[in-house]
Amino acid sequence: MIKRITFWALFTKRMVGFANTRNQTGRTSRHARQGAAKPLLGSMLLAAVMLASSSSQAALVTYDGFVYTPTGPLSLDGLPNDGTQASNGWANVTWGQFLGGAANYTVTNGSLADPTATLFTRSNSVFTTGGFAGRFFTPPPNWATPGIPMYFSILIQPANTPATNHYYGMQIFSNGGNTGSGHDLFVGKTGSGPNWGLEYSTNSIVGSTTNTVFVDAFSSTPATSNQTVLLVVRVDFNFGSPDVFSLYVNPTPGGAEPAVPSATITNDIGTQNGLALNSGNGGQAFFDEIRLGGTFASVTPTTSTADPNLFTYEPFAYLSFGTATLNGQPTNGTQGSNGWDGVTWGQFLGGASSYTIGHGSLADPSGMLVTSGNCVQTHGGFAGRFNVYTGLPVKTNANPTYYSVLIRPDNLGATNSIAYLQIFGQPNGNDLLAGKLTGSTFWGLQSGTNLGQAFSTVQAVSNQTAFLVVRANYNYVMGGPSTFLLYVNPTPGAPEPATPDATVSFNVNNQNGVAFNTQNGAAASFDEIRVGTNYADVTPAVAVVANPFVITSIQLLGGTNAVISFTTTSTNVYSVEANSDLVTGTWTTVSSGILGTGGIVQSTNAVPPGALKRFYRARHP
Repeated sequence: MIKRITFWALFTKRMVGFANTRNQTGRTSRHARQGAAKPLLGSMLLAAVMLASSSSQAALVTYDGFVYTPTGPLSLDGLPNDGTQASNGWANVTWGQFLGGAANYTVTNGSLADPTATLFTRSNSVFTTGGFAGRFFTPPPNWATPGIPMYFSILIQPANTPATNHYYGMQIFSNGGNTGSGHDLFVGKTGSGPNWGLEYSTNSIVGSTTNTVFVDAFSSTPATSNQTVLLVVRVDFNFGSPDVFSLYVNPTPGGAEPAVPSATITNDIGTQNGLALNSGNGGQAFFDEIRLGGTFASVTPTTSTADPNLFTYEPFAYLSFGTATLNGQPTNGTQGSNGWDGVTWGQFLGGASSYTIGHGSLADPSGMLVTSGNCVQTHGGFAGRFNVYTGLPVKTNANPTYYSVLIRPDNLGATNSIAYLQIFGQPNGNDLLAGKLTGSTFWGLQSGTNLGQAFSTVQAVSNQTAFLVVRANYNYVMGGPSTFLLYVNPTPGAPEPATPDATVSFNVNNQNGVAFNTQNGAAASFDEIRVGTNYADVTPAVAVVANPFVITSIQLLGGTNAVISFTTTSTNVYSVEANSDLVTGTWTTVSSGILGTGGIVQSTNAVPPGALKRFYRARHP
């Protein structure tokens, strides 16, 4: 199976289908405005992503793609729930507290990226099919003081093809008590036009009739499906006259504040101290990286360096899982399959309850590694499992033996933090550690006997997944050291690199167990453990189809939306069609006018309520 598919999927040469057993509806609004999967055809070319296969993969000995069922998805409502409500510049409240909840927003794996991919981000993002989620922040120094500007920034990505009446954005609360109006300011895609802009509502009284009138100021940049935008708003407060809001669309992170704003509007918000994410009228979107600061630079950083002018920050660093843990998995009697030694995760090793099953898979930096199932995530802890020897029936390992894993630091922590794959060794204590080690921020190796360390030149970065491959050259001659080579982010499907990124040597008798270990303030996600007897076993690549029009991934979001990614050419316009029955059903267009970019694009489509199975296909003229 292909990773990133967290629901049942049927792959054939011409179609992809899924079963969905859940749908969610409903929304709440504070603002006055109330109101996935597919087969591909190329020109009707149908294609499906298939697992790469070759004769060399017959030697893959052990594998776990974490095809275990997570609970959730994790709602933003009530987060953070770990006692940090008052940190990062927020008032001592959670998302949705005193504001009707935030259950329509779910935490999703991975951050958004601005168009330049230079804005510093970390951890995850949130997704909604419509609704309201608010939170109060702590008023920063000189808040609402004339002559002292304040800046907000946010990343927003439309998840479906925008319609004029769709809206999604950040709502900055106003204080009706000291403005006399109580008109919140809306920043994003308003429901009054296709472009990114600013909006507030007011009342128009004609006779005995009161109507809501929306006042807008638009940029020249249209909202586009699956294209992330960085919005920065400068607020210049005034007394006795309306406040002035200047919008910058996709400014360059790390650069100077633009001389000319993309849009400007005046509106008096007073001294209120809260904001919300707000979407509706069919608009679906991802949100990430909310910042409030005293300078333009503080809300457009390119590094993690602390900025004293950054007052409030929300990276959505919440792990996207519910309560299902890795402890005791698998629970379906398959403990001895896929190269594991008849045991579950945590069995005989103190449990694995600190690791929770996340939604969806991680992806290596190239996006080419074959993945399946889900991933596991932790705020800290240990989770181990015994695998079979690669040299069976003799209880030794083949020479060489290869190990691979995906690791994403969700919170890198301090220099002494750890997040690594631990490969058990005998005698006890002769373990090999591969990952983020204590004392360095670079990916590396550490021997268990002499604590010798060797580091690569590739730095571990929060929210960036690393693909680590270890080659073990075992030497079972008494007293002879074994040598371990580390490759960081090699290309799946390519030959083994000629030069390793790090090397350590130490004496070890045999190894037949692995564990995840995360400590000292780090949080991390792990995925795709493979053990094999040649390099190709542990670095399988997604098959590349000669025709450039192919599916690259398929995913179900929140139980309500199918997201299909496929390759495009810049000269074509694509559409996506759906069908609930391949025998008697009719293909219906669910998304059209998708402009090719020459790269991968995504189409997000709502799953009909109650649908148990549905097929999609894409086409171009």
